[in-house]
Amino acid sequence: MYEQRKQQQYPTNKSYIYAPLVVGAGQGTTGTHLFVHSTCLLGFTSLHYRIGCIGRHSIHIKNNITSCPVPILFNSEYKKLVGYHKRLVKLSKIRYRRKRFILLKIVDDIISWGKDLLGYSQKMNAKKKRDTILDLLEDIIVWGKENKVLLALHDTPYPLLMPEILRLTQKHYGESARPVILLSERDPGEWTDRRIQTHGFSSFCKDAVVMKKIDPVTLKGGAFDWISCLNAAISQQNLEKQVMYSFKDANRQHIVDTMRDYQAAVRRHAAFTYNMFKKENKTSPGELATMIAKSLYNQSLMTNVYDFEGAKHFSSSQEILELEFNKYTMNNDEDVLSKYMVTSSLVPVSFAKKVVLPDSFVGEVVCPN
Repeated sequence: MYEQRKQQQYPTNKSYIYAPLVVGAGQGTTGTHLFVHSTCLLGFTSLHYRIGCIGRHSIHIKNNITSCPVPILFNSEYKKLVGYHKRLVKLSKIRYRRKRFILLKIVDDIISWGKDLLGYSQKMNAKKKRDTILDLLEDIIVWGKENKVLLALHDTPYPLLMPEILRLTQKHYGESARPVILLSERDPGEWTDRRIQTHGFSSFCKDAVVMKKIDPVTLKGGAFDWISCLNAAISQQNLEKQVMYSFKDANRQHIVDTMRDYQAAVRRHAAFTYNMFKKENKTSPGELATMIAKSLYNQSLMTNVYDFEGAKHFSSSQEILELEFNKYTMNNDEDVLSKYMVTSSLVPVSFAKKVVLPDSFVGEVVCPN
């Protein structure tokens, strides 16, 4: 009976329809930079905390100018996409300083007191943040569908939103739809020590706030479930800071256990997993891109997305997928963007970041070094 229930909970790949949405579900500090570089090489429009790549056709140079700075026009649809992502990232930037920062704590208390005087509700603050996060996440998923672009989402905050990504994928692509999940892994103890060292003031949910065990089907629960944590703050009429704490303030073993449970739960859903820290030699983005391409192709996970921008590799023959994906550089004197391109059709988000969010669609960008 248990085996029957297990099979019902975890259908085979053939039981799903895979949406044109790739999610790098690995937590930060597990190799997410390597993964985003690899999905860029595969031709996917990719977003990472601060980096990524977007379609070359989204940026147009005026008058064929070949020197820098370059007057450019930025496609309004891609401007929307990166804007949604940047706003979502900004909402995840919560840092919990320890009590020894007395002056900062006093300032924070004064601000909170002032908000109370003005009638701000702690409950409504958490609710507004939750609703804004969900709206932005849905905007990103809908953007990919409406513009027929294969998206790859990596790093914070997306691994903190896995239950909602599963839910919204079903909402917009059908009940049997699921995203293509790529999981970068790392030993939980090693990851915890490195995370505390480099991102110690990043936050996650307190142990007693949400259910400790992650639901293996919905991925709800556990300390990395951001929305459930906000829901707890809303129901308890608490501030978000009262249900979350920093890595430095948390019990180390609790963090280790949380990471182990998270990786085990997501692994059941993942189309591809990789632990670069177990390899003797450094993995290049091209090597990883090749491995991902072969894995997705062999599992026939991309058969429903051929008409989406970025899916061309997966309509090709196996012989084409045997080729190694290397960084592609064009040599075209008429196009100053060419030498900064990730592939023949993608440019780094960092190149266009100065013209993504301004009010004007027309901007001037200085070439990267």
